[in-house]
Amino acid sequence: MIRLSTLVVGVAVAVAVAAGMARSGAQVQAASVIHFYEKPGKATVVDNAPKGKTRSAGDIVVFTNPVFTRHGGRVGSDTGACTVITAKPFVAQCTATLRIPGGQLMLQNLNTGESSYSMAVIGGTDTFSGASGLLTTHSSGKSTTIDITLK
Repeated sequence: MIRLSTLVVGVAVAVAVAAGMARSGAQVQAASVIHFYEKPGKATVVDNAPKGKTRSAGDIVVFTNPVFTRHGGRVGSDTGACTVITAKPFVAQCTATLRIPGGQLMLQNLNTGESSYSMAVIGGTDTFSGASGLLTTHSSGKSTTIDITLK
């Protein structure tokens, strides 16, 4: 069964990274690794047929999350959706848009419900035009550490 926090953690962290880069004046083209954390926000599950208590192919999780620095300051938000491709083994196609000062970052991955995973940074707007990179997460206890490398 999919853990909702696993779906949303990676997306929220990428927002925080880009916001930190925008404030520091760093350019997206220079490789940078930034560390953040995320707490789940609102999520809605669209339970498409066949209906049931467990996820099935075609179900969609739509989410919105606030993103924070390691020190607790809010730096942005993310919105996205994950569509379940297969229930067993669990696989969902996830896309998200990170809204931050200076623009947006776009993320994508195949989520397998693992507590630690990676997402591709596949683009950006405004200040982040042409952004690419990798977001990785590591869950332990109550928090999830997010590392984003932008090139």
